[in-house]
Amino acid sequence: MNVPELSVTDPGPGTVSEAVKALQVLLVDKWGCDLSPSGIDGRFGPQTENGVKWVQGESQGRAGPVDGIVGPETWSFLVVGGK
Repeated sequence: MNVPELSVTDPGPGTVSEAVKALQVLLVDKWGCDLSPSGIDGRFGPQTENGVKWVQGESQGRAGPVDGIVGPETWSFLVVGGK
């Protein structure tokens, strides 16, 4: 799977990204994460990071370490694993 690595430092909370929007849609629609107050805004801020860490923690190691970084393992788990 060829996907961008995303984190709170890249692209960061000040940049709007379509990849982050796609991540946020997965977090909300598939995983039931609450990204309030920012919601699905395309910015990788603290709510998105917390949602990623929660999913990583729920994955029992299948999404990689609980570090808030969305690399290939986390993307794969977000899309096909879990709930």
